Amino acid sequence: MSARDRHQSVSRVYLVGAGPGELDLCTVRGRDLALDCDVLVYDSLVPPELVQQSRATSKLYVGKTRDGHALTQPEINAALVRLACEAPGGRSIVRLKGGDPFLFGRGGEEVRALLEAEIPFEVVPGVTAATAAAASALVPLTDRDFSAGVVIVTGHRRGESSESLPWRHLVGCKMTLVFYMALRQLETITRELIAHGMGAETTALLVQEATLPGQRIVHERLERIAERASEVGLRPPAVLIVGPVAALFDQTGVAVARPLAGCSVLVLRPSERRYLELNRLRDMGARVFDPPIVRSVPSFGDGSLQELRRKVSSADLLVFTSALAVHLFDEWRRHHDALPLVPACWGVRASVRAELERLGFGAPTQAASAEDDVGDLSARVEAARRAGCQRVWILGRGASERRLAAVRAHALDVRSVQLYRQNTLALPNDIVAALSEGRIDLVLFISSSTVEAFGALVDGLERAVVEGLRFVAISEGLAFRVRERLGVDCVAPSASGLDELIELAASTLCGASLDQVKV
Repeated sequence: MSARDRHQSVSRVYLVGAGPGELDLCTVRGRDLALDCDVLVYDSLVPPELVQQSRATSKLYVGKTRDGHALTQPEINAALVRLACEAPGGRSIVRLKGGDPFLFGRGGEEVRALLEAEIPFEVVPGVTAATAAAASALVPLTDRDFSAGVVIVTGHRRGESSESLPWRHLVGCKMTLVFYMALRQLETITRELIAHGMGAETTALLVQEATLPGQRIVHERLERIAERASEVGLRPPAVLIVGPVAALFDQTGVAVARPLAGCSVLVLRPSERRYLELNRLRDMGARVFDPPIVRSVPSFGDGSLQELRRKVSSADLLVFTSALAVHLFDEWRRHHDALPLVPACWGVRASVRAELERLGFGAPTQAASAEDDVGDLSARVEAARRAGCQRVWILGRGASERRLAAVRAHALDVRSVQLYRQNTLALPNDIVAALSEGRIDLVLFISSSTVEAFGALVDGLERAVVEGLRFVAISEGLAFRVRERLGVDCVAPSASGLDELIELAASTLCGASLDQVKV
């Protein structure tokens, strides 16, 4: 087969630089390719939103961290060749890499593998960490009064220690020095620079998560920068900038890091819900991951709905366990002309009651009166019993035993109506890796359906990893389920609501409060 024929029978690979981590700093071409590709092969330091939004039918996580590699570099090279050859003709494969593919991104090794296999490819450059970190700190890498150039160095060298770098030449060049992946070798780097003639008073900057909400900047003398980084708990990814230009940081008036900078929060949600209110955590500096963990599927053919249609009376009480249950019930009633009358309706949380009222079911939107939504349910059922109610229908994905027992305690008949079922979705591999490597600080539960799904997913993790996480739930009832299923401590706000949940999450992480958010 000729090279031309071979090119027509294999797919095309795009090596795309995703930039420093902020979605808006990925190039337009890079983002377009990632969104519309057939296969996405991605690292750990790329924008998680881009991975979630990509329409790729296959997503392969190949990230590398200091604690381990999902795949080794030779395995990644082989995977790119295999993916291009196994589906002949027209498939688009995007290799999404943090920063720029050709600056400490091992893009050269991947290009050589593609060239050897005669695979068509294209390289799409990206904003690299050096320029992103300098811009974020308002420090120019070059300045005609201070530095005529910049030297970019890695703190890690394959098969060699950082001590093997040409330190005398680096010090003697009198240019700005930028070290990638510097934290693990920071003491060695600073010691060697000083030993080879750089002044101990030289200004140094460390920039963690440049351009991201969790950005943190440490500004210190070269001789103390490693000690200072340890004191404040700086963690990768971070770059080190050394040289006279770093002293300009004093003149820029850069704001203090946001209170949750450096913290990572995992939000567990159904696929049909996005909680935009959680952007407040991002505004406070947290890195928020919110992949869907369950997908809801209507179950209008369930026999309990037909029983409801036959037996419901105007004296009954309908209890809804979620806003989705309200929407599905309304859809079923309107499109199937299934219920000529609508009895009294109530929701287990204020947000569900507000949705009932919005759709015209006339439910009051009073605030919760107890920390536990089961306690609220018990109070509402007792009020209904005194008003003559004899039967309660609980509508959602299936009533829990605690809710059923709360109704039976008032000597009322109770029926569970399944409006939908939920299928567990796999967590993206990069988030599984972040969990197993201890890079997630807090897990938020907003929906009861996510507790069992998350429990099934983390059963395969080391117990020490799960116990090292902190958990916050939107209500005391949900926190109870988390404790019961996961065997861990879980806290909840005194009143159920997203504002209260966010307040508690912030204070759990670092004692911050919502009044520190500047939008």
